[in-house]
Amino acid sequence: DGVAASKVALVGAGESIRTSEGEQITNLSNKLQMLRSLVLPRDSMHEPAPEFQFKVSAPTVVYISVHQRGGYEPPTGWEKTALQLVWRKTFNDVVYKKSFAAGIVKIPGHNGKSGDAYGFPHAAFVEGAQVEITL
Repeated sequence: DGVAASKVALVGAGESIRTSEGEQITNLSNKLQMLRSLVLPRDSMHEPAPEFQFKVSAPTVVYISVHQRGGYEPPTGWEKTALQLVWRKTFNDVVYKKSFAAGIVKIPGHNGKSGDAYGFPHAAFVEGAQVEITL
């Protein structure tokens, strides 16, 4: 289930990439700018964005940016924040956070739809420069 690890891209802190095809983030809260992130390719806008997962070596907080399309909200356990992420200068993502123990982190898919287009996959931001991330 979910996307193949080979499609997930790990992005260094300070890089402003929303998808693995290089969609640029044009406004990002300072807190998120300092974190590494994981992003996916857009793939087909006519299919729901897939879930994905990765492993962390220590307890951490993970933030996800959620494309505002189709009224989608993440599953229970994700807490809405006041942090901001804007990409293509016009798309405003809502940012949620969740604490995870060391081990597997599962990022939900996005099945929100407007017209014939589904939302973009979430970008995940991981707290802790010392936390090892493996795909």
